[in-house]
Amino acid sequence: MQLKPRESMPPMQAATEPGGSASAMVPAILLLLFGLCALLLASALTDGVAGQYVVVLPPGYSLPDSLDLVSRADGGVVDLGGFGNIVIAASAAPDFGQAVREAGAWFAFAAPRFLGCTVPQ
Repeated sequence: MQLKPRESMPPMQAATEPGGSASAMVPAILLLLFGLCALLLASALTDGVAGQYVVVLPPGYSLPDSLDLVSRADGGVVDLGGFGNIVIAASAAPDFGQAVREAGAWFAFAAPRFLGCTVPQ
């Protein structure tokens, strides 16, 4: 018995190749946006850890810059985020969130409880 060769199928074009469809990326982008929105909502709806904040500084801030900014706002760093410009800070000052934003942070919000082992509970 002799096998016949398969008929040649036209090659598929990737979305990154010239002539490929950029619309192939739309589902992935929508899924990414949905996931980010869900994480933000979950973070906003959980009780925060009293006196602890997630502080997000502008890109390009180094870890020493972040530590300096937090200490100038009367706080201390409890843990580090995934990048040098994201830290978990603690402060007893009631206006720490506002003070760190005025010092240059983009965001400062209560550290959510579900950070796991990065924040003592």
